[in-house]
Parts: sequence; structure tokens; C-alpha cells
Amino acid sequence: MGKQDLMRHLGFETECCCGDDQVLGSHSFAEKVLPEGAEKTSARMGLQELMEKVAQEFSVTVVDLCSQNRTKNLSDARALICYLAISYLKIPGTKVAQRLGQARSSVTRAERRGAELAEEKAAWIKTL
Repeated sequence: MGKQDLMRHLGFETECCCGDDQVLGSHSFAEKVLPEGAEKTSARMGLQELMEKVAQEFSVTVVDLCSQNRTKNLSDARALICYLAISYLKIPGTKVAQRLGQARSSVTRAERRGAELAEEKAAWIKTL
């Protein structure tokens, strides 16, 4: 249950909060404290959706991505996920590491490799 749902459940009146359930308060308060464009972040895809799209692009499964298999294709797919998740979706590296079943240091190295792969896959990335 989100904060807005909890407030409603407790009987408090709440206004829509710029589409961000993490800010407790009225719409005008949220506009003051949230940086410009923050309401768009809720429309971004999550890590799971990113993993599904990358898996499809690399012709692997999400289960394969979370395995310890180190084939080049899987390694490249993981690297691209790490780069896009951390750099664009602003998902913490520790969360990415946990979801992929990798060490945080591995995710950091993969993120660097993913930046190079992103240049090769730029046309595909724009379709996300």
C-alpha cells in the first residue's frame, strides 16, 4: 500500500501528487519540492520491463540473464541492462546487482561495457 493509499485509508483527504506516490502532501506541495520533470519518472519502465526487452533483443530469457552463464551474448545483454538501468532509469547499482544475481563490482564493470554496446544498439534503444 502506497503512502497516498495509506492516507486515504486513515481518512485523510489527499490530492493527486504529480503522479509520484513517494511524496506525501498536496499537489502544490509536490510541485514545490519535486524537481521539474519528476512526474515523468513514474512513466518510465522498471527494471523487469527493461530486462524483458533486452532479453527479447538478444534472443535469451530473463532466467538466462539471471544465471551464472558467461557466454558473450548473455554478458553483452547484462552489460546493456546495467548501463541503461543505472544511467538512464537511475536504478541503484545494488538493486541491479541483486536482480541479476551479480556482485555490485561486476555490475559496475558491466555498466562501462554497456556504454560501448549502447552506441552499437542506439537505434534499438530509441525504440524503448
